[in-house]
Amino acid sequence: MVKHSSEIQYDCIENLRGGKGTLQVKQLFEKSELKGNCRLFAKFIIPKGCSIGNHGHLEEEELYYIIKGQGRVDDNGEPREVGPGDVTITASGCSHAIENIGNDDLELIAVVLMY
Repeated sequence: MVKHSSEIQYDCIENLRGGKGTLQVKQLFEKSELKGNCRLFAKFIIPKGCSIGNHGHLEEEELYYIIKGQGRVDDNGEPREVGPGDVTITASGCSHAIENIGNDDLELIAVVLMY
């Protein structure tokens, strides 16, 4: 299957997981298109000053690949700064959040894998 960028729309989500502001989310593949253990494969655009609030994962893990911008991740209670090319993983039983701390949009790919 090939999906061209023009076929994929952004959704706007306010206060995601209790975070600040309005984010743009592009579901690169819908859950119904994903087979196996992948629940989410999406691109997020987090504007300056906005965030995804702290949330946990059980029986799944979430990965972020930072494409553009500067962010601060709450990595299970430990603040860590991230930038282009950095990756994060939040395992089952752990929690995380991410905030745009730069002047430009923070763009990332998020993948959630279920056990």
